[in-house]
Amino acid sequence: MTDEEMSKRAVTSGAAATVGVRRTAIFEAVRADRNGPVTGLLLALADAGAAEARVSAIELLCSPAEFG
Repeated sequence: MTDEEMSKRAVTSGAAATVGVRRTAIFEAVRADRNGPVTGLLLALADAGAAEARVSAIELLCSPAEFG
């Protein structure tokens, strides 16, 4: 499973909303490539995902301390 697929599942299921391996993997993927596919996915989910996924994606994008 790619980082993008794992991230999408974590965000849409709500698993990324809590501290854990999936949330950490998302932050590591964004930190590694801030303009990469995981960042693009979060932006897309924040714009057009289900309501809960939009909120989760926005919260992840607004957590700059997590990105170092």
